[in-house]
Amino acid sequence: YFKIEIQPLYEEVREIMDMEDCKKFAKKLTATGTKFRVETFVKLGERLHELVSTFQLSEIELFLMEFSKIITAMGTSPRVN
Repeated sequence: YFKIEIQPLYEEVREIMDMEDCKKFAKKLTATGTKFRVETFVKLGERLHELVSTFQLSEIELFLMEFSKIITAMGTSPRVN
């Protein structure tokens, strides 16, 4: 699920930084966290939504860099399936 639903959207957001895509990514993170009971994703989604809503571009860039570290820490097969 992570590789199919989350990672492609993350890659798109990271490359283009379109605010609408950032909103979609935030919603997807929150929904995924809720669906699979992964509190970290819920919090990350809420945080990104807040940053997008207040148009904090530099903070969004930092968020995306941190999310990259989270992906790396999760390994290639996160347990969200």
